Amino acid sequence: SIIYLKLLKKLFQKGAFSLKSLLGITFTNKACFEMKERVIQFLKEIAFGTEKGKKLSMETEITPELAENFLKEIFQFFQKTQKEGLFSGSRFPDESLLFLCV
Repeated sequence: SIIYLKLLKKLFQKGAFSLKSLLGITFTNKACFEMKERVIQFLKEIAFGTEKGKKLSMETEITPELAENFLKEIFQFFQKTQKEGLFSGSRFPDESLLFLCV
């Protein structure tokens, strides 16, 4: 999850930030869900400035403001894909948001 966040920050710095530009791959739905939850939890910790969030911010170089922007993008992307029905027929649409479960 830390590596995913570092890559997300790197894409943002290059001006290539898009949730479609970075993909995490897992082999079980459980692992997929856990990875997605960790990424979102880490971003929340950074955005809220908790002690853990401050450490994560230093490690990933993601500021609280940037973490908040990433969270907004993630949730907007999820809402958009749900409205467009991109995941119709999928049993696990929310896990497919950021990670590919194979």
